[in-house]
Amino acid sequence: MADSLRVIWEARVSYVLTDRRDAAQVFAAQVATGPWRAIRTDRQTGAVLVEVQEVGREDGDRLLLVRSQGCRRKEQGIHNRLLTRLTEALARQLEGVYLLRTNVQGTPPLKCGMTT
Repeated sequence: MADSLRVIWEARVSYVLTDRRDAAQVFAAQVATGPWRAIRTDRQTGAVLVEVQEVGREDGDRLLLVRSQGCRRKEQGIHNRLLTRLTEALARQLEGVYLLRTNVQGTPPLKCGMTT
């Protein structure tokens, strides 16, 4: 990242530099306890849409973490879709085990949630 910053500094432009979300793990303790400042709110409801927290300085640059409700909703949707796919895959696996068990052992069919 230092090379990228050097190019930007030499170009004398204003900039915003982003990094991966997992890079913020370095600041996990501070994020949990530090103050977040609302920089954008919904005009009708007053709900916080975007928050920012300064977590330090590096080579004269301010290090900021930004979180938004839009990203949170997007990630929640991704997690929900993944959970749905995993749940469906598990159900298919369990159905296969159930069919295998009844075909091999000749046991009577089990009702969902019941064991013998």
